[in-house]
Amino acid sequence: AEGGGSGAGAATGSVSKRNEALLRTQNPGLFKEYMEGMWAHEIGAAEVGSLLVRLPFETQITMAKGPWRDLVRKKARADMMTMDSVKAMSKADQDARFEQWTSNTNYMFKLTERVMKQEMSKIVQLASSGKGVTPSQAALFQSFEAFSNSWQEVLLVTAHDDKKGTTAVVINRPLAIGVGPKLAELLYEIDDKRLDKQKDEAGLDNEGGTMRRSRTVIADAFAADFKEGVINSGGDEDRSSFAMLIHGHDLADSVELAPGTRIYQAGLDAAAKAVREGELNVLDFRLFLGKRTWAPGALGAEIGAGMWQPVACARPLALKQCLQLPKPLWHEVCELTGGRLMELSKLEMLRREDLQDDEEAADEDENEEDEDYSEEEALE
Repeated sequence: AEGGGSGAGAATGSVSKRNEALLRTQNPGLFKEYMEGMWAHEIGAAEVGSLLVRLPFETQITMAKGPWRDLVRKKARADMMTMDSVKAMSKADQDARFEQWTSNTNYMFKLTERVMKQEMSKIVQLASSGKGVTPSQAALFQSFEAFSNSWQEVLLVTAHDDKKGTTAVVINRPLAIGVGPKLAELLYEIDDKRLDKQKDEAGLDNEGGTMRRSRTVIADAFAADFKEGVINSGGDEDRSSFAMLIHGHDLADSVELAPGTRIYQAGLDAAAKAVREGELNVLDFRLFLGKRTWAPGALGAEIGAGMWQPVACARPLALKQCLQLPKPLWHEVCELTGGRLMELSKLEMLRREDLQDDEEAADEDENEEDEDYSEEEALE
């Protein structure tokens, strides 16, 4: 395949009818917001309220400076130099053509995939025969292991400070259904500390700390209200000591992640009351256990090395549940973002026959679902 740049634009319209149908049943209000103003685009650096999309291993290899990127580019140049028209060019023109050649996402992905399969096979053979591997081979294997542990993750950035670092939660790893008393008590313990800190910073009298009715009693009540709540694995750090409630409602004692995001955390008492009284549904809330953190500058380095792509988006992408999504959230975000990420989604989709079958079946229902929604709009 010849290089030449992708030039793909942002996605327009629906990217998954079945995902939309599921959101419609889970959270009608968020569904309406999704249909009326969904958007997503790449940004250069992480910011609070943005997403982090884990890039494919092949993309990481082509972006991270080192011997493996050099090897792939060497093979790409060899491919290019088989063309008589390129052979006749000056060195400067060949270099310019090479930059255009390697900007083709589809070509570079498939070339890197082929080269990495060959190199990983060599590493496995060396290890199996008892022979040692080179430091660069060991580093490649470790990079692949790290990639496997974060495959197609989508994270929501909840805190970011140049001096303190970055905190995020993985939003597409459902863990269990049903909040137990221990998790509820952990949520309240963390929230008490947050409220104490707010009072201290405001100079309010807070002797003895935040006074609630018995934490055990209130945690039991919260657990009862959230017995059908979905718990997500927010990351592998502090799984036993960190929990977070995320939602899209300006409730009492909740706090907006950053001004203008309209994404809130905490507000436990108000959340439980709203669910108990039927004002909100338990699926309006997202619960996370564990987190992911980076020291100052560390996330930026990983972004530069091709591990993550920061994406700014409308809040429904971060707030929607990811339980039994017909099309995985990673693909939905990439396709909505368009450009390179859309191309990468299509390439990864080729590895998933099950998802291709789902999309073909969904296409058959597309016209009927569009008509249903149009009728609802007319009634409103």
